[in-house]
Amino acid sequence: MISFQKHIEQTNLYPFTLLRDTSDLFSGAFTNKERWTAAANCFQLPELHNVPANLIPYFDFWKTCKQYGLNHSLEQSNDYTMIQHKWDYIQQNEKLITSDIQLLKLMNTFQPLPEHLNITGDKSEIYIEEGATIEQATINTTSGPVYISKDALIMDGACLRGPIFIGRSAVVKMGAMIYGGSSIGEKAIVGGEIKNSIISSFSNKAHDGYLGDSIIGEWCNLGAGTTVSNLKNNASDVELWNMHDGIFETAGKKCGTFMGDFSRTGINTSLNTGTVIGICSNIVPVNRLTPKFVPNFTWFHDQMSTYLLDKAFLDIQNWMSFKEKELTLECKNKLISIFNSENL
Repeated sequence: MISFQKHIEQTNLYPFTLLRDTSDLFSGAFTNKERWTAAANCFQLPELHNVPANLIPYFDFWKTCKQYGLNHSLEQSNDYTMIQHKWDYIQQNEKLITSDIQLLKLMNTFQPLPEHLNITGDKSEIYIEEGATIEQATINTTSGPVYISKDALIMDGACLRGPIFIGRSAVVKMGAMIYGGSSIGEKAIVGGEIKNSIISSFSNKAHDGYLGDSIIGEWCNLGAGTTVSNLKNNASDVELWNMHDGIFETAGKKCGTFMGDFSRTGINTSLNTGTVIGICSNIVPVNRLTPKFVPNFTWFHDQMSTYLLDKAFLDIQNWMSFKEKELTLECKNKLISIFNSENL
């Protein structure tokens, strides 16, 4: 039994916590709720109550927790991170993938490596669950492990350089280049060049274009040629918009795009360094960079207008039908509440 504290500062994580709790955000190889649940089962931890939702442990933390309990572990161990800002996820994701794979090794069995793989580094650091299909791909474990989940498909010519996590039934398309620190969620489809980024479940970045130091929410689609800037030309600190407080915050030297659930870009979209896009936004730019902040329910073409709720729901369901899903009543009601609070 695990219960989480309400994360008082979850507004710092908007747009990702607009539709879900902090404990349900995906990073590394799990949502944090999944991570704690898996560890509790693997290490036979006692009941845990009032766990901080933004507390993300690394593998050795579980051993300490089993022996001494949660509170003592928090006081005595350094094997965890406390997420304060949304960019913390991408800054910690490389280390977190490596840690989460140690946990996954206790939970699953793996198929032998295909003989046709082109491998650089330690072969024992490649983990392929039963049911995954790997075509003529290149995998490099020099900098960390690579984990490929059940029913995932890695197509011909894909190049993966760990640490990387590929989720269940995800597709890595032909010629894709995925660098370390990248987590690909369940049934996501990815192609082009991806570096140190989190692509949440059911989202697509299926074509060429660069995505670096970014987080893409669920049910998003990046049109062909969409490219993200993650480093300013003068190499100065990136300023990122806080959707709740209405201020810019310093997010470090490298910071790409943070896109909320159900948002999409048109072909050849150029996203500026440190762009924040709310939920349910559709971006079709005309020969210009997207603004560094796009509010929830925005239709952006040559100017910003409101993405009307009925049209948004129709488009959402059209996209969800591609992956045999439907919009839940709970999620629909949350979307209605957010829309009404911002447009009445």
